[in-house]
Formats: sequence, structure tokens, C-alpha cells
Amino acid sequence: MPKLTYTQVSLEDPEDIRPCEVRDLFDHWYLAGRIDAAPKRNELELSILRPLMENLALVQVSVNPPDVRYHIVGEGLQRLLGVDPTGQRPHDIFLPKIADDVCSAILKSFVVGQPSYEQCSFTIFGADIGYRRMLLPLAKEGVDTGYVIICAHPNQKWLQSARDWQLRILAASQGLSSMTESAWEEWSEEMKASEEIALV
Repeated sequence: MPKLTYTQVSLEDPEDIRPCEVRDLFDHWYLAGRIDAAPKRNELELSILRPLMENLALVQVSVNPPDVRYHIVGEGLQRLLGVDPTGQRPHDIFLPKIADDVCSAILKSFVVGQPSYEQCSFTIFGADIGYRRMLLPLAKEGVDTGYVIICAHPNQKWLQSARDWQLRILAASQGLSSMTESAWEEWSEEMKASEEIALV
């Protein structure tokens, strides 16, 4: 089994926040809230959210017992994941280590009522894939329940869909710097054929 490394780096300087639309969202979240409380859902303006809709997710959070579930997920994030996670938990989608870190970060942001901005990166077969993730908690809507906004953008310009990172990892596993779409399709057919043989 190839080694998968996963790291998170906190980005403390607001100047590190990008693209500019994410910075605008952070500023709006900050101004819409109060000194001791995060803003309510209805206090965020759609005009600020609209440019980021594809890369936003609204996550439902419960503290006791701890639970995180994707409530609304933008189409851009769905393409990157290769699946629509709406209604699912991180542990239904990610490897346990990654799911644990995702849940921990979301729960912490919600409990303390503070945003976080991190760079998350994966390395597998020597292929590096990463994204920047902002978490913006919203005001509690129950004793221990509420929502957190996730805004995520890939670090690499070529990374637009799940197929992109699948191709890159597959190419790296074969010692190649890249793999064409036709090569991917050929490999997919070979894998499908081997699975059918195994089932006979």
C-alpha cells in the first residue's frame, strides 16, 4: 500500500487568503458578526456568497454527540470529490485519518466560534495535491447545533475534477510525470476487465 501523507498548515496572515473573493467573504463574515458571536445565517449577503457558490459547502454540526454532516455542497466541490456528499458524513467519504482531521477542524471552529484558514496537502506515489480551506462558523441554532461554511480551492490550476487527481496519482504510480485521457481510459478498461475475470 503506498504511503499517503496528509498535512494541515494554519495560515495566520489575512494577506495569505486567496482568491480575493474568499478574502471578501472572510471580511463580510467578520463585519456581520459581533464581538462575542459569529453571524447568523440570514446575516450573510447572497451577493458575497454568489461568486464562491461552486466552492462552498454548508455543514451541519452537532456537538453532543459530536456529528458533522454535509448539508449543501457546491457543484465545484462535488466535481473535485467525484461524488455528491450531501447528507453524508466525512467518514462516509474520506480515509479515516483525513475524516478525523476534517471533523476535528470543523467541530473546533464551531465550538470556539472562530474561523480557520488552512492549507491541506496530500502526497501519494510522490504526487502532491493540495487545497486551501476556510472554515467560517455561524451562530448556534440550538443548544449544541448549528452550521459551518466551508470554502475550498485547489492549489493546482490543473485540478478541476476528481479525474484530474486520479490521473495524476495513477501517472505517479507508474513513474510518469503525467497521463493522457486516452491512457486513463485504457487503464480503466483493463481494470474493469480484471475485475470481471476475478468475479468468474
